[in-house]
Amino acid sequence: MTSDRGIPPEKIVQAADRSGFSVSGAQLHRWRSQGLIPRPKVRGLGRGRGATSFYPAGTDLQVVSLCELLKKDRRLDLAAMALFFQGYPVSVELLKRILMETADRRDKETSGLVTDTGLTSNGVDVLDKIVLGRLKSKPLAQARNRLRRSKFESFIRLLIFVAAGRSPDFLEDGDGAVADSMVLKRGLGIEAALQTWMKVDDGDLQSAINNLAAHFNSAALRSTITESGDAALNTGRDELLIVWQALMDMKACFLLLDKRDALGLRALPEIDFTQSTPMAPAMLLVWLHLKQLPEVAETLPKVIASAAMVSNLRNLLDNHPKLAHRLIKPLGVMLGLVGGLLGSA
Repeated sequence: MTSDRGIPPEKIVQAADRSGFSVSGAQLHRWRSQGLIPRPKVRGLGRGRGATSFYPAGTDLQVVSLCELLKKDRRLDLAAMALFFQGYPVSVELLKRILMETADRRDKETSGLVTDTGLTSNGVDVLDKIVLGRLKSKPLAQARNRLRRSKFESFIRLLIFVAAGRSPDFLEDGDGAVADSMVLKRGLGIEAALQTWMKVDDGDLQSAINNLAAHFNSAALRSTITESGDAALNTGRDELLIVWQALMDMKACFLLLDKRDALGLRALPEIDFTQSTPMAPAMLLVWLHLKQLPEVAETLPKVIASAAMVSNLRNLLDNHPKLAHRLIKPLGVMLGLVGGLLGSA
């Protein structure tokens, strides 16, 4: 029973039991020590009657959700991130540690791959493994299908440089296939987007790649994590959910309207941030850093204002699919305009 004072631990244990999970008081203590659930407040029961603890209202639901997440994936860090995206209170220190470990892991994976003179032997090994091996990543597999081997190899080389926080060397090479802007367009799967709403020329596209590499270096990412407090993390989470859902809604709308990837959004993966997914920490880290850029900060309010409209349109088309044939042209124009706002972010 929840009162104005909160909910006692035994009631949380009972709620978990009703949902089919065995949770002890000791387990609650471990989870709160790890920052996965909020800390209780200790209150006296009166003179000579001792004291008891009360967790904030809603902790019982948070514990049940945590149990459900751990049943599918035992990794506590991913469960913590999923709880955070579900809107539950998770320790800021825990979230920042997860983000910092994500940045450290990125460093470890990219360290020693690139030097001032180009790819190292380790970098070449990674390049060959991706180009010749079996790809688990669907976006990379799709990119390989769009590009011939030599072009795909150049594209992966570009990704390795960007991941290492360095400007890709072949963007400055004016000769041969590696300098062909098609490597960027087809590899990223944005050819359709460039023909509709992404109004950038080859120079702008290459400049954007260089800027991306420059901004997402290790020092800058760590600074973003260090400076992000409770409010910044919560705001960043809410914004990311809105923007990503808007992109998913736009992708779905165009596929419903004309059965093709008219906006070049098909390569964007479907991500359920409320479930344990290894992509969530990296996505949150990138977003927290990306939103600091002036052009993103300027456009973000317009994107958020348009998101509800796109969501309503998707619901309309989902519930009335026959409308799509009548609305292709006017809705295509509208989605193109909204896509322009999203793309500029």
